[in-house]
Amino acid sequence: MLWVSALGVPAIPATGVGVLLAAGLLLLGSGTGTDVAAGTQSFPEPGETVGSGSALARWNGAVMGTLFLVTALGCVFLAWRMVTPPRFAGGVSGTGTVTLERPWGRMRALLLDLPQGRFLLFVSPFGGHREGDRLSVQGYAEPLERGNGSLDMRPFWWARGVRAVLRPYSVRNEGASGASLAAWRSVLRRRILLELPRRVRGHLLAAWLGGRDPELAELHRRWGTSHLLAVSGFHVGLVAALVWVLLGKRRLGMFLAGGLVWGYALLAGAGPSALRAAAMVQLFLTGAFLGRKSGVTNAVAVVAAGLLLWRPWWFQDVGWRLSVTAVLVLGAYADLLGRRDAGKPGGNEESALSVARQGIAAGLLAWIATAGISASVFGPVPLAGALVNMVAIPVFAVLLPLASLAALPALLGIPGGEYAAGAMEWLFLWWEKGADGAATLLSASLEWSRLLGGGTVFLVTALVLGSCGIDRRRTFLISIILSGSVMAFFGA
Repeated sequence: MLWVSALGVPAIPATGVGVLLAAGLLLLGSGTGTDVAAGTQSFPEPGETVGSGSALARWNGAVMGTLFLVTALGCVFLAWRMVTPPRFAGGVSGTGTVTLERPWGRMRALLLDLPQGRFLLFVSPFGGHREGDRLSVQGYAEPLERGNGSLDMRPFWWARGVRAVLRPYSVRNEGASGASLAAWRSVLRRRILLELPRRVRGHLLAAWLGGRDPELAELHRRWGTSHLLAVSGFHVGLVAALVWVLLGKRRLGMFLAGGLVWGYALLAGAGPSALRAAAMVQLFLTGAFLGRKSGVTNAVAVVAAGLLLWRPWWFQDVGWRLSVTAVLVLGAYADLLGRRDAGKPGGNEESALSVARQGIAAGLLAWIATAGISASVFGPVPLAGALVNMVAIPVFAVLLPLASLAALPALLGIPGGEYAAGAMEWLFLWWEKGADGAATLLSASLEWSRLLGGGTVFLVTALVLGSCGIDRRRTFLISIILSGSVMAFFGA
């Protein structure tokens, strides 16, 4: 429904399309039942004795009906949210905290939390206002406007809780609020900028605070690894994994891991991808705490749907779509491997070579699945990304924790701390040489086309349905229908 709405279809017709699509997918995916051992049992034929098969059929019908009702109500609620975005107009007066600052064209954009809500304030780039500052303002609030460009930026700010643009009559800076998370972010950013060498500085600004170093961003774009600079499931998962390793699978470790994951997501700016990843990790930790195991595909779907019901405008955030698509593909692939290994003698034991192959395959699948989105928004996607990403994830899973540890002495002002940070700078520069070599070796790019868009949709759909246990024939049929719809909607 949100995808159709993003194409410019009004809310009510988009809701109808979403409901009909949900009904069609449920009918195509449910089949007529399953074999008890394999997960599906056929409905009884005419003349057969009604027994457990009939009971299971009624149960499947009830589940289908419930899923359809929940989906339909979700579509209606999303439509209502889309046609009633946050709006505020009138006089504003009060004191609030700057919770975010970022460049915006020739100005700087501030998010200011006031008693009346969160407002967007544009100030001069030479102003002294920073995150964590307390501003006393008086002014008039106006609804967000689309703007003169071709890209509508209202969903970007609506997704971040902005109610209106504040046009101030007066602004008085009352200094930093030391107790706020925004103030801690500002202090930490200043220490990183002043005390660390450029590559360590750029990577830690991105990993810790969700910041952006333009030079570093351009390098990663050329290598096809821009996702490493966006706080997402990779970074949140690293935090949870480190706590898990240090404290083990004890309940105290699970509790602390959950607290640190949410604290990290908030410190990094509480972006859509970070919140999605934190909610997923919390879901798994809760399941482990209760002694229950959750499928990755279901966890991604539940968390993504819940966050979109809260703020549906996140769907139009490219970073959100890339993050969810990548994690959905990786989760579906992991669930498929789990279903395959469950029937093998010896359980989940795998050789090191097999694990390496699965890791390479997972990286390639995630890259292919997100290539269509990236090419449609950012232009040609470097094919070097397919090669570099095979090693980028494991390499940065080591480099980022090491860099974080090595930077602490310099950030804390310990004498000699610059030597540890300098050693990490050397490692990052060696990584750049290797990534540059791969980008030179494979310099071609992949451009957007209907075939690329349809192919990525086919891949994602097939993996997700396969991980849910849908048989191959229905999986192929549904994947063809959805990919064909994409190819029909979008031109080359």
